[in-house]
Amino acid sequence: MEEKSLKPIRLKDVLLSAAIGDICGAAYEFCPEKDIYKIDLDNPLQKFTDDTVCTFACAEAILNDYKIETTLESRCKQHLNSGYGKLFWNWIISNKKEPYNSFGNGSAMRCSIAGWYANSLKEAEEIAAKTAECTHNHPDGIKGAVAIAQAIFLARCTNDKMTIREEILDKYYPEWKEKDYWSIQPSYRFDATCEGSVPVALICFLESTSFEDCLKKCIATGGDADTIAAMACPIACAFYREIPDYLIEKAKAMLPKWMLMVNDDLNRYYDYLEMKEREKYEEEYPEEETGETSGDDESEEGWTPLGQKCYIFDRESGEILQIIYGYSFPHEGERITIWNGPAENQTFENYVVKSRILGVNSQKGSCCWNLYVEHLGTSPANIAEDKTNTKD
Repeated sequence: MEEKSLKPIRLKDVLLSAAIGDICGAAYEFCPEKDIYKIDLDNPLQKFTDDTVCTFACAEAILNDYKIETTLESRCKQHLNSGYGKLFWNWIISNKKEPYNSFGNGSAMRCSIAGWYANSLKEAEEIAAKTAECTHNHPDGIKGAVAIAQAIFLARCTNDKMTIREEILDKYYPEWKEKDYWSIQPSYRFDATCEGSVPVALICFLESTSFEDCLKKCIATGGDADTIAAMACPIACAFYREIPDYLIEKAKAMLPKWMLMVNDDLNRYYDYLEMKEREKYEEEYPEEETGETSGDDESEEGWTPLGQKCYIFDRESGEILQIIYGYSFPHEGERITIWNGPAENQTFENYVVKSRILGVNSQKGSCCWNLYVEHLGTSPANIAEDKTNTKD
């Protein structure tokens, strides 16, 4: 795959995706449920486990340039009853922090920061290896972490699952190439190795239809439910561009303050990157209208700039085609918010628009995320008929 064509999107609260997988899966880890329709995402036995602790410890280390092993030891000792494996437990309490050649899926369950932080497939590989090798330095342990991290990164860059399948599942686990979810699910059992669980997590994502569907498929494998979900859910989050609000609220209510602070650190890092990109864009195109006006001046057609930035993505490749800004227009006594598309194609037929907020909107004081606009006509009347595709 051509690295130069990959432009990863940035979303809010993405670190919570692994925690949500862990929390919801933990209720079924030792009492498996194979019937996907019986999976309860509000199961009272839910809790976060070692998957979440290690995920946020690695994220904290990467975001602050701390040593992985030192941060893992420190944070894991704060949560000693989180269900660590025997070898990892011995590593935590040992005075010597040496890798123990593990090929378990503990490396892949904690590596999601590599996919969220990286700006290239190569960087995702390097960061994932860094999060793994302090304990899981077996080639299979490192490969598992790299596969999950690169899948997350690719999901941030493309709307094409076939690309992810070919570049990740087929490349790293060719023996799973011809398998599908319903051929493995009935007989699948608990397997804590990377070779026996990472490809299952990838298949759960690849054959899902939404974040929740991916989560339920992971749990219904009947295997290492919390870890499989902790691996697959970040990929689903990156690909579907969202996590249901009630699951975000559930995670935030359960997680300790230090984890929420790490989550906020990544949000702020993304905001910083957005700000730098905006500064660069405005330096390159100083004469272009940025949309940051007082909101009082309207064009001849009645469009009023709002000051919120959007990217227009090609629906096939995920490539950014144009950066645009929000507008509103009058319609039947009220103002409808919509996004001004490319001058050559106002119908949006070949594009998906996703909104981004840079700072706080001076007119509205609010943020707008995950806006999609598809197949809308050019007139205000046509746009107003489908208000479900617009957000104020």
